[in-house]
Amino acid sequence: MSTKITFQKFKERSLTAKRGDTIIEVMFAIAVFSLVAVITISMMNLGTANAEGSLELTTARHELNAQAEALRFVHSAYTAELALPTCSAPILQKGEKCQQYKELWEGIIGHARSSMLDDRAQQDIIDITNTLNNSDPSVGDFHGTVGCQRAYEPGVFSGDSLLTANKAFVLNIRDLSVAPRADNSGLENPTRAIISASNGSDNKFVSAPLSARIIYARDGHPNETTEDGYAARNIYNQVSQVEGIWVVAIAGDASGAAVPPFYDFYIQTCWNAPNSLAPTILDTVIRLYNPGAK
Repeated sequence: MSTKITFQKFKERSLTAKRGDTIIEVMFAIAVFSLVAVITISMMNLGTANAEGSLELTTARHELNAQAEALRFVHSAYTAELALPTCSAPILQKGEKCQQYKELWEGIIGHARSSMLDDRAQQDIIDITNTLNNSDPSVGDFHGTVGCQRAYEPGVFSGDSLLTANKAFVLNIRDLSVAPRADNSGLENPTRAIISASNGSDNKFVSAPLSARIIYARDGHPNETTEDGYAARNIYNQVSQVEGIWVVAIAGDASGAAVPPFYDFYIQTCWNAPNSLAPTILDTVIRLYNPGAK
């Protein structure tokens, strides 16, 4: 009899111990799970943003370095050919040794601004960090525009944008050849190799939706072939759009001389990086001495 009563109490205690979770315990478990999930997703998003930011920085740096190397190449080629005679007509006959890069270099320095430091437009585009990174929309004549878009705002200086007022340009690094035009009236480079900022509908300079880059399109009929036999449809060497990158050339102070002694080329990029309210800016400057000043 005693054994039966003891077993009955043990059974009752076991049933009492097998109660369900309370609402507070359930809510606490959900809160812990949610916290862990939010932290995990945030870390994944941060890692993705860092990877994307690194890729954009690398892309912009490559574009910036490519412009610098193209400028150095044209300058070196022009300097090396100064001792040669000017090209005859028809221009650049096969095997002719002449000043092939003269017209291209003159086209580049034709975009140079003066060295006047009191020039408002010049100062704004050179001092890119203070001009584009300023969060105060009331500063300057930018009509409330902030960030990278300030460089493209029309009508800032007598109807011109900052880029147009500073004669901004880029070089088509995929087509720096010195082939003559079809009518032999001159080289193709000043129109094909130099892409200038303008106010018209043909302006290729736009703010960067992703990163600073130059977008190329196909040039030529699909049935055409190049001298080395490649199909023209596979050659992307025509600049279609210039996003978030430009070059501004500043002529050195001539101090009474006939030509400037050097040119400073400000190569600048600006775009909006992921998870960043302020624009990302990369820029550099190279100085190329004018051999005509010697």
